[in-house]
Amino acid sequence: MTWLLGQPAPLSRGRWGVWAWVGLGSGLALLSKLSAGFLLSLAGLVVIYLAWRERAWRQALAPLLLVGGLAFAVSGWWFLRNWRLYDDPTGLNRFVPVAGARPGSFGVLDFIGELGGLELSYWAVFGWFSILGDKALYPFFQALDRAALLGLLAWGYRAVRAGCA
Repeated sequence: MTWLLGQPAPLSRGRWGVWAWVGLGSGLALLSKLSAGFLLSLAGLVVIYLAWRERAWRQALAPLLLVGGLAFAVSGWWFLRNWRLYDDPTGLNRFVPVAGARPGSFGVLDFIGELGGLELSYWAVFGWFSILGDKALYPFFQALDRAALLGLLAWGYRAVRAGCA
């Protein structure tokens, strides 16, 4: 099956560099923010989707190992260090008592209420929300977020339509 513009299929040997960059970037992101672990889950889902679409289940193992292996090679030392020092690979058992735990449970409505702060902190918030970026920048970042989301939705719609045709 031909991929995009005649390039090799995403799971084929011609795409090792792409998967290597995903693994490297995921590892670096994990060093900067624990929630970047989501990137590894997302990469795994992409590989599984591509394997399903290309009917190439055996070819899916190599990209999964490459992404996970490189991410671990870059950031694994940090999690091993935390595990050794704090008996917790994330170090959260030491962080939460200092920062304070959230009272009660956390549900979907709570998450929706936090989305504004999450968006701000993604772009430019430092020091536990004590240092904000220039307020004039945030409308630009919000517009950029919405444009990216609309582009992603449009791409997904076109991809589904092309696959169904």
